[in-house]
Amino acid sequence: MKTLELIDTFDCTPDEFWDTFLDPVFTAELDAQAGLVSREELMIVDDAEKFHSRFRITPKRELPPHVQQMLQNGLKFLQQIIDSGSSTDDLPEPMRKMINWGKSAFKGLLKPGGGQSSPNMSDVSLTYIEEGLFKRDEKILRWRITPELFKDVCDFAGTIEAVPDGDGCRRVIKGEINLAIPGVGEVLEQHLIDDIERHHKAAAELTRKWLASSREHP
Repeated sequence: MKTLELIDTFDCTPDEFWDTFLDPVFTAELDAQAGLVSREELMIVDDAEKFHSRFRITPKRELPPHVQQMLQNGLKFLQQIIDSGSSTDDLPEPMRKMINWGKSAFKGLLKPGGGQSSPNMSDVSLTYIEEGLFKRDEKILRWRITPELFKDVCDFAGTIEAVPDGDGCRRVIKGEINLAIPGVGEVLEQHLIDDIERHHKAAAELTRKWLASSREHP
């Protein structure tokens, strides 16, 4: 398991921050900056009590080469099991679960009689479901990210808070990720954390510019 904690300060009140953060036009600006391929709305509830959203998001980024290689080695192992027709009943339960998950997650790349051919990792989708629940009385956004490829073995969730800090506010993002994949889980966890941290600074600067513009042109 890996943890995430990011802290930023903004020249605004917590309410002004949330007005900006929950603005769909601002979200579109963030998406454009991050280079997302698409954001598909699955559900939005916006009322006096809460803002609850769920989106299917497709990023432009690919997994780094060393992670692709680790997954590709796992796919080769799964292909060999399929081709051999061997039973997995005598294997330890955790390994059986991983094999069954792999067969389901990568079924489009695994074919009977595939032999030693190398699956094409560029065909692996990195699409994920992003869910956020903001309760207006507690002013905390609880988020969850579920990669569709790893939906049965991944738990990635956390919170975003904006609290008064002098004349402005302090935004705190916290999260924990657990990818239950032997051999590659911790590497993928760190990659996801690093990816978020790498794009975070630019997103925070865009937020500051958006807030400043909103004050100049209310």
